[in-house]
Amino acid sequence: MQVSLKLVIWLSVLAVSSAQAQGPDPVRWSVAIVPTRGGTPDVVTLAVTASIEPGWKVYSLTQTSGGPYPLRIAPGGESVVLAGAVTGPTPIVQETSAFGIPVEVYGGEPRFVVPVRVGSGGSKAGAELRVRYQACTETTCLPPRTATLVAQLPGAR
Repeated sequence: MQVSLKLVIWLSVLAVSSAQAQGPDPVRWSVAIVPTRGGTPDVVTLAVTASIEPGWKVYSLTQTSGGPYPLRIAPGGESVVLAGAVTGPTPIVQETSAFGIPVEVYGGEPRFVVPVRVGSGGSKAGAELRVRYQACTETTCLPPRTATLVAQLPGAR
């Protein structure tokens, strides 16, 4: 009986790994520059938007440890550095979860604000951001993924 259980677990892990390798992803990411007036001239505000398929969710920027992988948005290279905190909408808190702790989730099309300052590589390239996230339904979680986004900065060549 124990061997059968190990086989089922191994096949489940293999199925999830296979799905990851094939690339189905219920989340699409986009980035755009937010026009601003005034403010600091060397700071550019980027809007990162997730388009999450119905029935799926991603975990929040403020998700506590000990459960699912929290959302992280960070510079992807030397083109930009963060010029402040990444902010987003208020997450939905689900008190019961498969993780045994309350979880904070986003669904639909949440938008995140990312203030950046042009870094050493920013004059020749767009602003590269890396978004690390985990997508789940009520019964299935995909392994964490990283999406790379690039926004053309004003004055970039």
